[in-house]
Amino acid sequence: MLAPGHKAFGFLWGIIGITILNLLGKVPDHLFSTLIYFSLVLIGSIFPDIDKSNSYLGRRTKMISIPLSIIFGHRKFFHSILFVALVYVVGMILIKRWTGIYII
Repeated sequence: MLAPGHKAFGFLWGIIGITILNLLGKVPDHLFSTLIYFSLVLIGSIFPDIDKSNSYLGRRTKMISIPLSIIFGHRKFFHSILFVALVYVVGMILIKRWTGIYII
């Protein structure tokens, strides 16, 4: 999948995620928060291909991309549920630390 496909799929999951947050009563209450949310969703949607040196993100971060490709290989760790869970936990810790708000 190329960067536009990753972004479209990520945006779809971002909409699903914000819908679930809305159902839980935890939807962002400001336009700025929503813009930040979707910006992070789009960045996160292309991040799994950082381990491929000729991907959209890999071409821009070759010094990181090539070692990650050697260590993990493409479509291994960065495309796993473990990586998603790790990003989620780190994200929640950072949000709690910076804002004092525990989301989920």
